[in-house]
Amino acid sequence: MRNFYARTTPWGTIQVGDLFWKLSAAERSAVMVHERGHLRYRHVLKRIWRLVTFRWRGFYAMCEQQEFEADQFAVDRGFQRGLESFLLRHASRVKSPGYPTAAQRLEAIRE
Repeated sequence: MRNFYARTTPWGTIQVGDLFWKLSAAERSAVMVHERGHLRYRHVLKRIWRLVTFRWRGFYAMCEQQEFEADQFAVDRGFQRGLESFLLRHASRVKSPGYPTAAQRLEAIRE
């Protein structure tokens, strides 16, 4: 089972998981534009580079910043409502390494 919403790949594509299809149309659009932001800013390649060059210090902080940057990419393109809906209804409320909480992400896009 592909138990995720969406993710970018090192080869510049976006994969969608089974959970993606449970989102509303507005949420799907916002998630896709968020993932396009990751591609635009080459986040996956930057993560890989940090790992293969053994630059682990600050890695998770960089990943969190990339999430905020991809969120802002979606907001700047008119997808704030869909992103807010996704964060309120589906995003994790629990802090995990490399990912800000839904509350942190909502606060950042509402500033």
